[in-house]
Amino acid sequence: MKSSVRAHLAIGFSSVIFGLNAPISKDVLSEGLSAEALIFLRVAFAAIAFGALSLFTKREKVPLKDVGLLALCGLFGVVFNQGFFLFGLAYTSSVDALIVTTITPVLVMCLAAIFLKEPITGIKILGVIMGAVGALIIILHTFINDALACESISCAFDLMKRHGDEPKGTVFGALLCFCSSLSYAIYLAISKPLAAHYSSSTIMCWMFLFAALGITPIGIWHVTGIQWSSLAPHVIPSVGYILFFATFITYLCIGFSMRYLRPTTLSMYNYMQPLVASIAAILAMQDKFEWYKVFAAILIFGGVYVVTKSRARAKPY
Repeated sequence: MKSSVRAHLAIGFSSVIFGLNAPISKDVLSEGLSAEALIFLRVAFAAIAFGALSLFTKREKVPLKDVGLLALCGLFGVVFNQGFFLFGLAYTSSVDALIVTTITPVLVMCLAAIFLKEPITGIKILGVIMGAVGALIIILHTFINDALACESISCAFDLMKRHGDEPKGTVFGALLCFCSSLSYAIYLAISKPLAAHYSSSTIMCWMFLFAALGITPIGIWHVTGIQWSSLAPHVIPSVGYILFFATFITYLCIGFSMRYLRPTTLSMYNYMQPLVASIAAILAMQDKFEWYKVFAAILIFGGVYVVTKSRARAKPY
């Protein structure tokens, strides 16, 4: 199997995990676990897990100039990315959080053009738009169905007004989620050169080491105050899923895929997350199958394909 195919499979798998992570994390936060505690648990667990993994992989020497870049990757790719997202999720719904994350590929495309001199082509823009439209169709399907059911213009305007009358906290939460997307976009742009020289385990080991050093002074106090016995029974396995799958496995997949795929292509898989959440809801009988979801899925995967086939930078990173 070609390395690029394996990279697509890896980032696709991580997108499936992330698609289930938003509602699970939202539930954990609503059950009394603070965002600060969850961030610390994720970073600490991943730092230990990647440290243990490095004992069984080839040791790679990292020069001082790259250590500084790895520290920035830990800051933007872990601390800011996870921190802003979890705090944003505490103030807004998982649906609104997913809506905001659809901006990520646009941010990545622009930053890749600045930092990596990746060309912004018409076909790449088309692919990003296709994916965004597909994701938004799934995320906003309830609003779209209500709008289509309206029999008058006044009904449609009333629906838009109700949709816009959101608490200020929701807007603040959406802003934090945008900052999370921007942090992730910066991480993908600045880490691409590292992925060409180091293995995924080496990069993640250093990243989470710096992330742990930065988050521990604040986060550890929130963890020591947790009354684990008072939490609902399902919280512990949910936290286990977040730590092992939505942190360790996903970052390992992202690090591997980054070696073979361009940043914009990687970010396009963000559009899979609402699709995964929708499929999970159908399987759990919390939602029903509708043909527009097939159309949305075609747009999402078509957008990924178009971006993958767009013109790349001539020289390797």
